[in-house]
Amino acid sequence: MDAQVNIIEMVNADPAIVINDPEKLEQYLQALKTEAESSVIDLSTDHGRKAVASAAHKVTRQKTAIDAAGKEANETARAEINKVDAVRRRVREELDTIRDQIRRPLSQWEEQEAARVEWCKNIILDLSEAAVVLETDDAQSVAERLRHVELIAVNQGELQELFEKAKQAKETAISVLNASIARLQQEEKDRAELAELRAQQAEQQRREQEREAQEVALKAEQDRELREAEAAERAAEQARVDAEQKAKAEIAVKEADHQAELERIRQEQIKAEQDRAEQARREQAERDKAEAEELRRQANQKHRKTVMAKASKALQSECGLDAEKAFEVVTAISVGRIANIQIQF
Repeated sequence: MDAQVNIIEMVNADPAIVINDPEKLEQYLQALKTEAESSVIDLSTDHGRKAVASAAHKVTRQKTAIDAAGKEANETARAEINKVDAVRRRVREELDTIRDQIRRPLSQWEEQEAARVEWCKNIILDLSEAAVVLETDDAQSVAERLRHVELIAVNQGELQELFEKAKQAKETAISVLNASIARLQQEEKDRAELAELRAQQAEQQRREQEREAQEVALKAEQDRELREAEAAERAAEQARVDAEQKAKAEIAVKEADHQAELERIRQEQIKAEQDRAEQARREQAERDKAEAEELRRQANQKHRKTVMAKASKALQSECGLDAEKAFEVVTAISVGRIANIQIQF
């Protein structure tokens, strides 16, 4: 009992002693519980009831005192925590600044390296895109692109680990563009030759038509002269008939001979005209046949080029050959130098 009273008096004197001492807190709580259980409660008298109320109020005051002590301890601890937090904040800020200062050269180098790598990739992309020949391209546009590619500097010191890739991209672009220039120049030459051939054929046809027109005009002139001659002959014959009635029979015989000769001449002229028409027809047929044969040859040549180009692209995509080697393989197969392999045209 004395120990209980002693701990209660100690807490009343200094409520803070139970805040940081769990053992004293347990002793204090146990003492209060024991005191409360051992108290004699007499509710039949006013004094007894006041004694109970006083004892309960005493506990309330003790609770308030201990809570106030705890609050004061919290404020003291919070001040210490704030002081520590201020130090932590300053340490974080200062050390972050020092860290950034130490790492700044590396960060700058990393930024410069990233920019250099991006620049190198753009060069490689530019070279790769330049090697793509479009259907709208002609020999001049491809030649201008080739000059652009040749002016792109591929420097090992700048490109470093991407140097070989950039070098290969430039060599591939130059190879593809040179091959495309040769192909496009040949196609342009073929088109010019075809246009010239057609122009020559048109000129030849015009001259033939002009010759035929001249022949028709000549024949018309001959027919006119013949009709005039016949009319003159008839007039002369009529005059002779009127003048020489006695020689009618002889003149009739001569006239018959003359008419027969004229008919012979006319038949010869008709036959000659038919022969010329037949000859013109045969010549035109020969020209048409030659033109058809030339167009067929050109179509076959174009078809063969298309098939060989597709085969070459297939070898590039399926076998990993470059454009030049794939073209050599397809050419060797097409001319029969590779046994047991053929290209279906």
